[in-house]
Amino acid sequence: MLSTYFQAGGLVDSVINQGLPAPIDIQVSGNDLDQSFAIASQIAAKVKGLKNVSDVLIPQNLRFPGLELNIDRERASLIGLSPKEVVDNVITALTSNG
Repeated sequence: MLSTYFQAGGLVDSVINQGLPAPIDIQVSGNDLDQSFAIASQIAAKVKGLKNVSDVLIPQNLRFPGLELNIDRERASLIGLSPKEVVDNVITALTSNG
């Protein structure tokens, strides 16, 4: 299976889409990834059937490897970090080419 997504980018797209990746952005979240993906697939199938919809994309693919972080919130807070800041720093470290 191959999934591709292209967006021209730029200020105009950002303003029109209010910073979201598409004009209509539906997000499904939950603790069970398989169940959330199944629900997202059901929604996508229904949206694809709408008359004026040209493209529907579920950007997450559950078959890719993942990384699970176990953050001790108390210890992180002792050095002034929130869990979000820890995750942001890990993402930066993993995607940086520096």
